[in-house]
Amino acid sequence: MVQRAAWAVLALTSLAACSRPVYPPAPVAFPEPVAAQPVTPFADGGFGTRASELNRFVVEASRLAVQRSRRPAVRTLAQQLVTGHEADLLALQQIATRQGGKLPGALSTRAQTMMEDLDRSGRAYEHDYVHDMITIHQDLVGAYQAETAEGGNDDLKAFATARLEPTKRHLADLQRLSGRR
Repeated sequence: MVQRAAWAVLALTSLAACSRPVYPPAPVAFPEPVAAQPVTPFADGGFGTRASELNRFVVEASRLAVQRSRRPAVRTLAQQLVTGHEADLLALQQIATRQGGKLPGALSTRAQTMMEDLDRSGRAYEHDYVHDMITIHQDLVGAYQAETAEGGNDDLKAFATARLEPTKRHLADLQRLSGRR
């Protein structure tokens, strides 16, 4: 008896399933493929852009240091940084122009915030300036080393290779100036 009831339930369930209309699955609409934008070293986040942003910050902050610093050693090094990193920016601009790229024309938001903080630092100005320059030069050394080892753009790889040792010297000078070494 139990077995007949089970068969009856199974038969009714099968009939109920057959009585429902079966619709084909709705077509899935996939978005149109987007043409991949070529990633260039001058695209947002590429080495060329990153190196440009870091060098631009060094130039702008160092110009301010030349004007505001009371210590001759800080002013002298700041002027050397302006001269060296302006040349780096010019070289990057020339590479970008040859390759059809474009460098950012202004400081990044992060760099602008750092400049504003530096401008407000008052008595601690020289300390804050040297500390920021050490951080930025460490970033530049890391970026130059990575580009030298793994870069795919010959012009930028040559630029990074040429600028690595002078940037390391700037970093050492800044560390000496801060008393760190």
